[in-house]
Amino acid sequence: MKVEWRTYLIGGGGHAKVVADMLTSMSTSPYCLVLQRGEVPSSFFSGIAFVYDDELLETNPSLSRLYNGIGSLPGSRVRCSIFNQYSQRSFLFPELVSAAATCVPSAKLSRGVQVMDGAIIHADTTVGENSIVNTGAILEHDCMIGSNCHIAPSATICGGVLIGDGVHVGTGANIIQGVQVGDRAVIGAGAIVTRDVLSDAVVYPARSYTKNHNE
Repeated sequence: MKVEWRTYLIGGGGHAKVVADMLTSMSTSPYCLVLQRGEVPSSFFSGIAFVYDDELLETNPSLSRLYNGIGSLPGSRVRCSIFNQYSQRSFLFPELVSAAATCVPSAKLSRGVQVMDGAIIHADTTVGENSIVNTGAILEHDCMIGSNCHIAPSATICGGVLIGDGVHVGTGANIIQGVQVGDRAVIGAGAIVTRDVLSDAVVYPARSYTKNHNE
């Protein structure tokens, strides 16, 4: 007997729009949105049914597939909290890999991982649960990315890098081979990381200056 899964997309913001487009391109259009009480879906989701989060909790977890449409920003734990809330109630979060991404067979993706268009994940790299590998990001061979991380668009993680849980790697940042990044660290957009980063540290990119022609 074929199981009739119900697919739910949590959230109605910008990241949810991207996830919705990915699901549609894979012929897995959202069954309905999951919103917080008082939240109003944007016109982007016009025509798509929605339920509130407390209503979803009353459904059968074993027949539901959830996709986390909450984005990930430095210092915010909303995406993580949503994932934990439903996981503790046995709801399933499948991995989601864009057809326009490259993820080799030896890469290991945990529950709820999302790999966006143009991202590349190479040999023997592991990505922890509920993490985002965003548009055009590159994870080279033998990396270990923790849970609840965000590898932002066009970031490059070179071979053998170890990244802890809850780390944000900003847009266009580069981490060279063999570096270790501690839990909850923030790597600023455009930063070049050449040595280990402690937990909770913030790494800013080097400042660039434009010469004053009056000097």
